[in-house]
Amino acid sequence: MNELLIVAGLLLGGVVASELGYRIGIAVKRTDDALGKQLDVIRASTLALVAFLVAFAFSGAAGRFVDRLDMIVSEANALGTAWLRADVLPEPQRA
Repeated sequence: MNELLIVAGLLLGGVVASELGYRIGIAVKRTDDALGKQLDVIRASTLALVAFLVAFAFSGAAGRFVDRLDMIVSEANALGTAWLRADVLPEPQRA
């Protein structure tokens, strides 16, 4: 329940911040070209930082996925080995 409230709060905060920035942008209406260039640099660097963080997140998820696949393969190999070694046992214990 708390997780849903946190997600809802973050989404609502993002929408409110976006709308607030849009309204402020309309009210200011860039008249200074130098300010516009500075804002473009800030926007580009912010998007680059977000892309960098998303890339790290996907890299970590891919690493964990490969580790999980390796564990599944090793467990399947262990089960197969146990099955083959059970053939060595005499009949009452084998069944």
